[in-house]
Amino acid sequence: MHMSYKQSVSESLLSKLVVEGLEYLPELVRILVNLAMRLEREAYLRAKPYE
Repeated sequence: MHMSYKQSVSESLLSKLVVEGLEYLPELVRILVNLAMRLEREAYLRAKPYE
């Protein structure tokens, strides 16, 4: 079964949270907010990465 990029990112972040515990939570929130902002910009500009 082929994993999409989104699945692999979410699984890696969740596994990191499980390993490091709640101390990783602020970093996880930072990563997720940055990803959400990037996706919002791409959707608004109708541009792919590096365009």
